[in-house]
Formats: sequence, structure tokens, C-alpha cells
Amino acid sequence: MRRREQRVEAESSMDTIINNDGSNDNGTRQEQEQEQEVQVQVEAVSHLLEEITLLLSQWNGLQMAVQNEWGGHDSLQKAQQLAVDILSWLSQSKAPLYVDDLETMLHECMLLSLNTEIEDGSIEEVAEQLMIMHEEYLQGYQEIIEKYRGREDHP
Repeated sequence: MRRREQRVEAESSMDTIINNDGSNDNGTRQEQEQEQEVQVQVEAVSHLLEEITLLLSQWNGLQMAVQNEWGGHDSLQKAQQLAVDILSWLSQSKAPLYVDDLETMLHECMLLSLNTEIEDGSIEEVAEQLMIMHEEYLQGYQEIIEKYRGREDHP
């Protein structure tokens, strides 16, 4: 899946919290601020998906499984779905996130979807890098919101 399609998919997953036409019913400042915060979040999530996809494209074990179609003819789609699943897990979970849970998710996907057993330690490395990305995403998103709110307080 190309980056544009992934961005569209990430944005469509956020449609439940954004008005379809982007309109502001009564035009209040609070609603405008909320709408802008949602747009910032959509852009941040889209960027996170790009980073996840890039990392997965550099993971040799996953790329071998895709190239050799160890998961069948739709191995590429399964790898793309993994990126979306990771994004969903990282960005929508209300519970604390643990690297062990992410490692389990990666292991299960590789084994069940792509018929690939990874024992070279790369699952742990990829999971750790994904958790670091998530932390950077949270920090960057929070900084953007704080700057935005500060700008709104002092027009």
C-alpha cells in the first residue's frame, strides 16, 4: 500500500470523531479549537503510520515473508494490515501499553498470518523501536497541542 493510501486509511479511521464536511455548526471558538485539535491528531496519526510502515519495510524477516509469499498470495496485504493493526493498538488503546504485548502481537501475526517463525531477536527489536516511536508521537503531539493552546490564549 502506498503512503497516500495509508494516510487516507488512517484518516478514515478517525472519521468517527470528525464532522464529514468539517463544518462547525454554531461556530463557537471552543468547537473550532476542538476541530483543529482533531485535525492535528489526524495528521500526527497519519505521520505515525508512515513511520510504522517505514520500520516494517526495513524488517528483514517480514520482507522475506512477503517476497516469498509465505503467507500466501496476499502476503503483502497482510503486512500492510499489520501496520494498520499496530497503529490502531498504539493510538487507540486506553490501557497502558507494554512492549511484551506488542512482541506477542508481532509474533502471532508473523506465525499465524505469514507462516513465519522469527527467532533472531528481531521481533523484540522491532517492538522496542515501535514503542519508542509511540513515545515520540505522544510527546510531539502534546507539544503541538500545548503550542496551539498557548497561541490561542494569546492571539
